Amino acid sequence: MRDSRNRIFAVLLCAGFLLLAAEHSVHALEFPPSDFDILSADNGELIGHAHYTLEQTPGAMTLRGESHYLNGEYDIEENTLAGSDVNPLPPLLSFKHDFFDPSGALTISGRLDTQTGLGTCGKADASGAQDLTTEGFDFPADTYAGSSVLLPIQNFVGRGNRGEVLKLHVFNCAPTPKLIAVDVKPQAQPQTWADYPGELERTDIRANFGFWTVLIKPFIPKLAAWFDPSQNMLLVGAQLERYYKGPKIILVRKREAIIIKEPPPSSK
Repeated sequence: MRDSRNRIFAVLLCAGFLLLAAEHSVHALEFPPSDFDILSADNGELIGHAHYTLEQTPGAMTLRGESHYLNGEYDIEENTLAGSDVNPLPPLLSFKHDFFDPSGALTISGRLDTQTGLGTCGKADASGAQDLTTEGFDFPADTYAGSSVLLPIQNFVGRGNRGEVLKLHVFNCAPTPKLIAVDVKPQAQPQTWADYPGELERTDIRANFGFWTVLIKPFIPKLAAWFDPSQNMLLVGAQLERYYKGPKIILVRKREAIIIKEPPPSSK
């Protein structure tokens, strides 16, 4: 009798592990090399192009982004996260984002190191030298910065959490180092978007200042992201502010051209 119970327990335990593994495989982070057009949020005009890659290793992952604008400006971003590709909320280890003018001179910079607890923001003065400000933080485990915030959001949306709210902390240079609580809320129903075809999952990202949120809300930039459920919740677009009080931009994933082959001419 005891052997029979042990066998049943072993079978249930194995089944549990299989279900857990299946759940992790379904919700593993997927962020293939991605190219985006950068549009002006004011008039929809094309103003640049961006490229992002996520390199995953057994112990870490690195999200890199490079944006080039038609006026010659560009910026480079790098986020290093711990954990594996099956961790729904891989913690952020470090972040750096540098902005350059057309001549290649550094104009704005941001740094974060969750291990030392330091965040640094810099802006070039009239002479071109960086005026740096560094602050110490007790970074929560749900702290993200820049484009890395899209990874936990993508996973959250992929789990079908409509009507729920994901709470995160976002580091930003505003213009000095700030750690801001944000609420991420998926829309209750699939949405259409003029810049990308199909029914998409839209999430809105809002700063949460507690009691003051209602008063400050009109002055907070609107941030949003769109994911395509037909492509395993692939990120297809985002609306954001390039930097603090900077241009409002829209990223739109580039779509591969569909080549239609003409049938061979009839021999008749």
